[in-house]
Amino acid sequence: MVNSCMIVKFLNMWFAILSTFVSRDVGLFPRAYTVYVRPLLEYNSVTWSSYTLQDMEALEQVQRRFTKMISGLNILSYQKRLSYLGLSSLELRRLQTDLIWCYKIVLGSLICNLMLFKT
Repeated sequence: MVNSCMIVKFLNMWFAILSTFVSRDVGLFPRAYTVYVRPLLEYNSVTWSSYTLQDMEALEQVQRRFTKMISGLNILSYQKRLSYLGLSSLELRRLQTDLIWCYKIVLGSLICNLMLFKT
């Protein structure tokens, strides 16, 4: 599902953000990443949710690289970097989104055409 062109697009977006902002404030980059890059990584995740380990790792690698590029955080583990920046892993965010969609379907607040799922 996830191809290398998509990963390159996500990384290019992040590098464009890095080169655009003069400030290296630690508080600025998580906000810029959350606004410009993460929506691309999560776009339509309920529909095409990554189910292979390779796809999940490729998407998570983008966020790993982002957190390593912030000055002073490269020596910390990935989980500690996420905690410090107030971010959650993309895997956890996909799980939350899937659960919210399931909840909406069960409660009937989201109309789902079940004929699409019949084989």
